[in-house]
Amino acid sequence: MSTEYIYVVTEFGCNSSGHCMWTPRSRVFTIYEDAYKNFLAVSPTLDDHDNNRATLEAITRADYDEKVSKKEVYIVIETRVHTPGYLDGDGTCAKRPYGAVIAATRIV
Repeated sequence: MSTEYIYVVTEFGCNSSGHCMWTPRSRVFTIYEDAYKNFLAVSPTLDDHDNNRATLEAITRADYDEKVSKKEVYIVIETRVHTPGYLDGDGTCAKRPYGAVIAATRIV
């Protein structure tokens, strides 16, 4: 990964109701591997069978390299979120959904 980029991991979610979001928290990294490790720690796991979750966006290394070569300022690398809707009837959606995004931001 290019050194002209920093990596930002932002976690977000809601409290007891869908209208009560907590303030997102972000951490900044200079090394991609450290950022991705943190992203995995704060994002919903893909193995949670009690709460549906989705990877909303995940780009390949080739896509990332192409965006870097174009010197794009903000590149979303991956986003994971719970599916909200605990009261949807089947009990597989999160009552207090949360998610995380990892992005590369070009230092200009």
